[in-house]
Amino acid sequence: MLKNPKNTADRRSLGFAKEVREVYSFLEVQWGFKCVRQEKTFVRYESSEVYVDVYHGRSSFEIGVEIGNKSSEHSFNLEALVALFDKELSREYWAAGGRTAEAVRRALKKQAEGLSRYGGSALSGHQSIFDRLEQLRTDRSAAMVLDSKAYQIRPKADAAFRRGDYKEAVKLYSSIETALSPIER
Repeated sequence: MLKNPKNTADRRSLGFAKEVREVYSFLEVQWGFKCVRQEKTFVRYESSEVYVDVYHGRSSFEIGVEIGNKSSEHSFNLEALVALFDKELSREYWAAGGRTAEAVRRALKKQAEGLSRYGGSALSGHQSIFDRLEQLRTDRSAAMVLDSKAYQIRPKADAAFRRGDYKEAVKLYSSIETALSPIER
């Protein structure tokens, strides 16, 4: 794999870690977190129970935030956290790209605002919010599996229907019933 030398050269001028420390200072001041790791593309804050990772994708340049309970193996991105409160608004908190210092700062501010606004229970370490995030992960995973299965089965069911093999079409459609549109039902 070839590295793009421009990627690494640009990192210093973007000032990611410095901007994170400034924009996310509320974690230290208001929530008692400590910055325990700081690199040019990654900053980690921790409290006694929770960690927050802020990262700048090494090749994608995406800026993202993840939060996790130290007693769990999973972390959750900001979009998932916001989705617990407002599914439509959560789309605004997908990792944003940052290839200029201004874009980095803008993305960090947007994500910090989201964490500040929606992250109180998680930052406090309330297990119930992490349980809800885990359930959301499970539900999304099941939906992805169903969508994948429907993607594979739907053409077979359509073909069976077109050739008049209605018994086979019903059998196939039934196996993905929850993924069917009202018209397909």
